Amino acid sequence: MSAAPPLFSVVIPAYNAGRFLPTALRSVYLQTMQDFEIVVVNDGSTDNTREILDRERDSRLRVITRENGGECVARNQGMCEARGKYIAFLDSDDAWLPNHLEQALSFLESHPDIVWFTSTLRKVGDIAPDDLMPADCGMEKVSIVNWYLEGAPRTLPSSVTVRREAIQEYPHLFAEGYKMFGDNIGWCRFAKKHPAVGMSDTPTVMYRYWEGNASSSHNVANWGLRSKAVQMALARHAELSREEDCPREAKLYFRDFALLDWWPCISSALPPEEWQADLAAREDVVGEGCTLWMRLWAGISRLTLCAMRWGVRMCSLSVERKMRRLAKASRIHFN
Repeated sequence: MSAAPPLFSVVIPAYNAGRFLPTALRSVYLQTMQDFEIVVVNDGSTDNTREILDRERDSRLRVITRENGGECVARNQGMCEARGKYIAFLDSDDAWLPNHLEQALSFLESHPDIVWFTSTLRKVGDIAPDDLMPADCGMEKVSIVNWYLEGAPRTLPSSVTVRREAIQEYPHLFAEGYKMFGDNIGWCRFAKKHPAVGMSDTPTVMYRYWEGNASSSHNVANWGLRSKAVQMALARHAELSREEDCPREAKLYFRDFALLDWWPCISSALPPEEWQADLAAREDVVGEGCTLWMRLWAGISRLTLCAMRWGVRMCSLSVERKMRRLAKASRIHFN
């Protein structure tokens, strides 16, 4: 006779995660809500991830080993293998405070019509053992909001808990083949059917920002140029926005995302101050006439780019104002 399914399934994709995985696992074991299983998908790791998992003796841990397919592939597989009533996602380099699952349970049990919940995260450079100290389960402020209007900027995998029966309708929810934003694309699809999401202002997630994670590796390429990862997300957003039943809120979110990405791209193209020193150093060799010509066009280019920045900023502010108005009108619960 099989054991009763747990209340929570904690899904952790792990690729070469030996440096951080013990902390992530410990943060789960320290949860005040102990009715869970942990599903770790070892995504073809070549470091000591397998050895770390082999040393674990907690019977609630299940390990799935597969060939490397990427974080989204691993997360999708873990989601499909989960048995709990609720699925909570945790990246292997992040950690939770001990009240994370209890906070999610409190909300979802109190709001049976809402299928997902996102906690507030705190960006950290490192996570020390003392950072995992017990915390009060009380929530300072909870809202039910439209995901596109308010939830998207605060939704990373480690912050989300979702009802299993709702998310398993999408077995390939997280966009496979994406180095970054695969989770964002997934939530964009999920929110189309389930736009209302619970959102807490009480931080229970420690998001580790370091040189090897996706946010630092793939967001902006050298010289601030838009990376391929962002280009892929923009292309997918464009496809979703062209769907006949795409909500107005989604279209606004896609536009806001594109404009906010444009701003640093244009900013990075502004001629650096070093150009003036460089032109001065070459003036004696290339001649005053040529140098003056280059200074003229550098100045014109700078004015053009400043005008582009201003235009993008005005468009962005207009979209943000619309989103704030709609968000205020659509917020359906607050305490």
